[in-house]
Amino acid sequence: MKNKKTIAIDLLWLKPCEIGGGETVIRTLLDSFAIMNRHYEFLLLTTEDNYYSFKKYEQNSGFKLLKCPINTLPFSQRLLWQNLMLPKVLKKRKIRYYFCPVYIRPLVRMKEIKTIVLIHDIQGYHYPEYFSKIRYKWFMMCWKSACKLSDKIVTISEFCKDDISKNLHVDNKKITVIYDPIAKATDFISFSELERKYEIKDNEYFYTILSPLKHKNLITLLELFKEINKDKVDSLPNKLLISGISGGIEKELELFVQKNNLSEKCIFTRYVSDAERNSLIKHCNTFLFPSLFEGFGMPPIEAMQLGKKVITTSCTSIPEVTQGKAYYVEEPCSVEAWLDIMKRVNKEDERTIYFEQYESKYVASQYLKLFDEIFLEK
Repeated sequence: MKNKKTIAIDLLWLKPCEIGGGETVIRTLLDSFAIMNRHYEFLLLTTEDNYYSFKKYEQNSGFKLLKCPINTLPFSQRLLWQNLMLPKVLKKRKIRYYFCPVYIRPLVRMKEIKTIVLIHDIQGYHYPEYFSKIRYKWFMMCWKSACKLSDKIVTISEFCKDDISKNLHVDNKKITVIYDPIAKATDFISFSELERKYEIKDNEYFYTILSPLKHKNLITLLELFKEINKDKVDSLPNKLLISGISGGIEKELELFVQKNNLSEKCIFTRYVSDAERNSLIKHCNTFLFPSLFEGFGMPPIEAMQLGKKVITTSCTSIPEVTQGKAYYVEEPCSVEAWLDIMKRVNKEDERTIYFEQYESKYVASQYLKLFDEIFLEK
């Protein structure tokens, strides 16, 4: 495209139909890039099996798609192609700018190609017990390689910037913070459906969204609701709905629930649609987020944008990204500390909080500004 610089965006890692934090971020950014009419052409590097999920961008003059001759899985084949063939493909097409929105980029320096890599966080560094020794070493190698070989590192909070700089020994000046985009919820389902499905009433249950990892600290909430139901705390709802839990740890948590007769009080919804999740947030009494480690943490922001009170922890990035506007438990594993703050917050009024810094167009503008600085510098 005449007079437009081409930036290759690496999407080889994105599994078809999978929705997670990284996937949501890049799709939101692409949607914003598509309407902001800047002076770049984006070459989306896709796989055989994820190509169709990006096909809509072919209708936009600012995008081109390149379907690479690999699938997202198996991982080893994709990795081999990415390292042996991708640099050659970029060189052949005379691509000089490369953006990889995850930490897995080619492990070789691509001469004459300026690169920006997004590292969301280095959670695995702090929780090596989650992985085999080989996988842990793989993470470390990828993070260090990305930091060494890239012209710029983007991360999603000041906490992560300091974490990467300190533990991966990266010059702080090489790292730029751009917060994740968070769209305000627009899809909902009728709450009457949820009332019947989960036997709940409007404003008479607590809600949380957590992955199955132990640092999400769900066990503290289960212990908390054991106490609430045992002591019959009149001022608080005694029911907790939990979305997002699945996998092996789910059995341990459900065993705890059964053992303590909480099956009708602590309900695992498992994964839910965006519309169902949004409605569950909107009608809950208070949103709880007990996590001990977050590089960013979207759920508390989403809940506050829907006007809900949020009780969370003072750990890692959480006070930063919630901008001090939530309620914070200083002892996140203490049932007593949670109970005390829940009683206090229960008397507070709800209020909707808007976070301009997380608006998708604003975040996209921050990336475009960074592209100008790194890719167009003399």
